[in-house]
Amino acid sequence: MGDQVLKLLATTLTENIKGQDTAARYGGEEFVVVLPSTTLDNAVTVAENIRQRVAKKAVVNRKTGESLGSISVSIGVGLYVPGESPAETVARAD
Repeated sequence: MGDQVLKLLATTLTENIKGQDTAARYGGEEFVVVLPSTTLDNAVTVAENIRQRVAKKAVVNRKTGESLGSISVSIGVGLYVPGESPAETVARAD
């Protein structure tokens, strides 16, 4: 079931980014979305859109057809500061 939820989240991420934006799995159940030409305010908007779309998705047991409800995500946003490491940017967003 966990794999199904991760796939659902990955699909939702890729459906909500465009152009040079990149979504990737970062650790066990964490993802990162890089928005290279996006302001901090617009990144917050993208994050909120993703959060809302994930919340609208229904999780269904494929074997039984049973509805298992919905999932929620917490999303942080951080702006890259020139000279810092990617890990520092991710830590600030986290």
